[in-house]
Amino acid sequence: MLREEFPSSANPTAGRWEQGLDATLNENLSKQKETQSDEQRTTGSKDQQGPRTRSSDPAHYISVYFHVIVSNDFKIKPDEDKVVVRAERISQYSNWKDNVCEMNFTRNLDHHGFLYEGCAKLHKSNIDKNIPYKYVVMRKGKELEYEYIYYVDSQDRSHVNRCLNLPPRLTTEREWHQYDDICMKEDKSFFKKIKEAGKNLMGLVSDQYKNIYKAKEIAGEVMLDSIFSILSTCDSINLSSFFNQLHQFYFVYTNPLLFGKYLIKWTALEFGEKQVKYDVMLRC
Repeated sequence: MLREEFPSSANPTAGRWEQGLDATLNENLSKQKETQSDEQRTTGSKDQQGPRTRSSDPAHYISVYFHVIVSNDFKIKPDEDKVVVRAERISQYSNWKDNVCEMNFTRNLDHHGFLYEGCAKLHKSNIDKNIPYKYVVMRKGKELEYEYIYYVDSQDRSHVNRCLNLPPRLTTEREWHQYDDICMKEDKSFFKKIKEAGKNLMGLVSDQYKNIYKAKEIAGEVMLDSIFSILSTCDSINLSSFFNQLHQFYFVYTNPLLFGKYLIKWTALEFGEKQVKYDVMLRC
């Protein structure tokens, strides 16, 4: 299913516990909009420096935090190699040339990979845009290695990227957390296998999607653990931050977006609202 609009997270056919989660999220979002002060709006961590812009007024910018797990297949060396975000259509950045965000190594997740996180300060003109982007591994003396998105469509074989969308209703505190899944390395034999698959094509694609689904599930657990850890110190600021980040995680994970020639909602992956609500409720 392809479209440029985003559905409401409310589900009229959901069970009681699902409706309760929707109601809680919506109620807390409303409270945040009503009670946030000017001081709260301007607080935030030190941001990744980007290209200079004409205006330095903090009110004109939003802090975008990227969270991703880099697959062990990259054989990355955190103390030597870099992971960055490159993108298209971001104001003040050259398409696919400038580093929008330089990621920081956060944690070794053993056989799942490495958790990387980073922050970029983007102009508010980028809100509500569909921004293609990818994670890139940089090694000294070697070519850039872009992550690979294993999306297969019989009608569109163009390069496919991730898609960043900053919805106005969830960025009122000028802060956004982009909770991504696992950044995967290109398997150069994958499309060769597709060409040779013949009648077994759907089975091959199905197996690959199962692997991606599992990777997304693992990443979701890591991201949710991080979000719920905010509640270890419970005060009004942390509580507000918790619900804000939970909203953003919910938005990203229930609307898996890609960008090729146009915006793509990855429905074939079958990872959406039901799975996310289940994972959240396990922690409540």
